[in-house]
Amino acid sequence: MGKIQDNKINNSLNEPEILFLNALGIFFSRGGLKNSSGKIWGVLYLSNKPLDAHTLVKETGLSTGAVSLALAELLDIEIIEKVALSDERRFFYVAKDELWQVARNIFMKKSRSYILEPLKVARDAQMKMAEAFKNIDSPLKNEKLDRVSHLIESGEFAVEFLDAVVRRTKIEMKAAKKWLSVSEKLAGDSINRIRKRIKSSS
Repeated sequence: MGKIQDNKINNSLNEPEILFLNALGIFFSRGGLKNSSGKIWGVLYLSNKPLDAHTLVKETGLSTGAVSLALAELLDIEIIEKVALSDERRFFYVAKDELWQVARNIFMKKSRSYILEPLKVARDAQMKMAEAFKNIDSPLKNEKLDRVSHLIESGEFAVEFLDAVVRRTKIEMKAAKKWLSVSEKLAGDSINRIRKRIKSSS
């Protein structure tokens, strides 16, 4: 994918912002998404207003096609929204700024499939191995099948565990946000209250 260009004439991004977008590109690509999708989401996240595709092309230095593909991917995993402004005929886009939701959607809709797909292939291979070993008289066949089964079951457990963490953490994040909101209304120092609460419960 193209790099973010530090073009002071065509965009308003400074060097630290460009470094931030490059970091997001790496993060998104490690999660199974396009590097450009991370940069596009980052530009939208930093913006205080909706942006259209043309502006995203100018801001990032990416091609029109790369921006279109990135927007489609980000819409598919529901971490940006398409909005229509009353006085504009073209569509604009805004980033969903619930960072936990962003990470969760990347895992549930992209990274998770990268784990499940090879597990399915391995499970199919296990069945074929068992069938092929039926007529083979060897003490090693059961050991091999057991090792394959252990590997697959470990992978499936890892997926189930991550699913449980995602569901659990989502609930806890909602509770934390509600508590922060109440704390702010009481005109207290939210962060300090959280720290005191954590220390008192530990």
